[in-house]
Amino acid sequence: MTGLDHRLLYNRWHRGVRGDELGAKAPKKILTEYKGEKRTLYGIAKMTDTSYPVILHRYNQGYRGDELGRDQSQNATHNLLLIDYKGKKRTLSEISKMTGLDHRLLYNRWHRGVRGDELGAKLQKAPKKILTEYKGEKRTLYRIAKMTGTSYPVILHRYNHGYRGDDLGRDQSRSAARNLHLIDYKGKQMTLYEIAKDAEVTYQTVWNRYNQGFRGTALTAKRYDLDKDDTPTEKK
Repeated sequence: MTGLDHRLLYNRWHRGVRGDELGAKAPKKILTEYKGEKRTLYGIAKMTDTSYPVILHRYNQGYRGDELGRDQSQNATHNLLLIDYKGKKRTLSEISKMTGLDHRLLYNRWHRGVRGDELGAKLQKAPKKILTEYKGEKRTLYRIAKMTGTSYPVILHRYNHGYRGDDLGRDQSRSAARNLHLIDYKGKQMTLYEIAKDAEVTYQTVWNRYNQGFRGTALTAKRYDLDKDDTPTEKK
């Protein structure tokens, strides 16, 4: 109906945008409430010393009010996502600066459900002291590695990046690189290798499609199209 990408619509809805505004295309002159007044996006960009493309991106994604003008002292992509941390809404750059952790590591943890103080926890380097829930009991990472036949470095990598529970001990029958990243596929969290094996297609095919932005069953579809906005979709 609108020609807008479904992910953009979801982001708007998730941030409280409703009604006609949900499916609206950005007008040439955008006026929005900021600091008690109606202002243009260019005006907000100038006030906050944030680049206009970042302000426009945030507006299109559903950010409103103070969230539009977050500090952009580092790379823009670090500042588009706002996360509850230490009682305030903070960007990845802000949390990274507070904790000394790389913003990509923080995003991986957040994306996998890690919240609160654990989000900014330091990388673990003393494996014998790490206890985490696995198969109904508290176990060390070394123990989980031994139980699953997965190398300890892979288990430690997953733990530091936010994997917990069964996700820590995924099958590592092939190379570790193929099993570090878990993807939603047919309602389950699976590695690229598991997806390729399940669909009886080559790992390289699945890997290439994943890097091109394909998700879900489009990763293994025999034929697929690109729609008008270049979002990969399956052919019916």
